[in-house]
Amino acid sequence: MAKDLTESWHDRQNILNNRYALQKAEQHLALGGVQFNGEAVFTKQQVIELFEISERTIERYLSSHAVN
Repeated sequence: MAKDLTESWHDRQNILNNRYALQKAEQHLALGGVQFNGEAVFTKQQVIELFEISERTIERYLSSHAVN
């Protein structure tokens, strides 16, 4: 039986911690990005277009989650 990932935090974490599952999800979703050190990374412009958000939203997120 398939699990509902929208309702189970534990099941979502299992997927996010499973490198194989993430690779398959990336292939299936075909989100794009640029390969860097074996991982898909995205420019600000790509994120803006993908999520339909403003550059200011990205800047606020980066400011509030920056590692000092």
